[in-house]
Amino acid sequence: MTIVRDFLQWLATAPSNERAEAAGALARAYLCSDLTADELAPAEGLMLKLLDDPSPLVRRSLADALAPSPAAPAPVIIALASDQPQIAAPIYALSPLLIDADLVDGVATGGDAVQAAIASRAVVPSAVAAALAELGNADACQILAENDGAEIAPLSIDRMVERFGDVAAIRDALLTREDLPAATRQNLVTRLSQTLAGFIVDRAWLEEDRAQRIAREACEKATVTIAAGSPKTELRPLILHLCASGQLTAGLVLRALLSGNIALFEEALAELSGMPLTASDPACGLCSKRPNCRHPCMRHLTRRSRRSATAWPTPMTRGCNGAWSSESSPLAKAPTAAISRR
Repeated sequence: MTIVRDFLQWLATAPSNERAEAAGALARAYLCSDLTADELAPAEGLMLKLLDDPSPLVRRSLADALAPSPAAPAPVIIALASDQPQIAAPIYALSPLLIDADLVDGVATGGDAVQAAIASRAVVPSAVAAALAELGNADACQILAENDGAEIAPLSIDRMVERFGDVAAIRDALLTREDLPAATRQNLVTRLSQTLAGFIVDRAWLEEDRAQRIAREACEKATVTIAAGSPKTELRPLILHLCASGQLTAGLVLRALLSGNIALFEEALAELSGMPLTASDPACGLCSKRPNCRHPCMRHLTRRSRRSATAWPTPMTRGCNGAWSSESSPLAKAPTAAISRR
């Protein structure tokens, strides 16, 4: 007790930098000691006393020393997490004592520095990632997107795209994620192409109509490429996204067919015509005998499509039918995606 009393007397007169060094040494001694809980109680009491130190250097020194340890005293950790953002940041970034609810509260109330710290944690649970996607600033969302240890649900990714899809750094970070859904990847590509088209028009390098046409064709090519590299389970959500955004056009469907991307072509037909991929007649399902099927898919499409007839002009319909049914078509020998025409 004499040591504790002397330490407290020294704190009253010592400069802030020396108090900060002493606070860090005290915290490290607490964590590395093999003393019993009763013997450690005076050290914990001293750290609680240091929480009232007027210098942020002292409290930050405590936070840096205690943050990574699961043996840190919980009352001190909770108090430091409620301190100024620059002091709370290492606690939110590293402390294993904080539960998901603490992290979500930190996202909502902690400010930019705390949000960035939470986004940088080695493991970010999906609930915390959802809070960051909804409430985090651009820097925090970029850190989250770059964090391989973050469990980001598809809905959270979509929310980040909705809020910050036009921010290049966030868009690039999301595009490099292996768990990015195909529909979201296509959405990011579309936003990028529109940004580039707008830049070109603003610079007066191309007329707006031509720039938009080039951007649209580039998006169609990218969409077919994305679909070809995606699992089959992601094609239906991709088609639904294309329909909702008005991008599922006759030109895109024909491009998918001529590129040999039969799966995308089938999904598009099924969605536009309202027909299932496998019809009741097993011998004549929708394109079930590809590519030699003589099923009149395009006639069913034009008759049963929920879209207007002008969206599928007759030459386009005949082109799809011819490319699909021709025995000499590259599709007859290449049922998987492989560019055969441009």
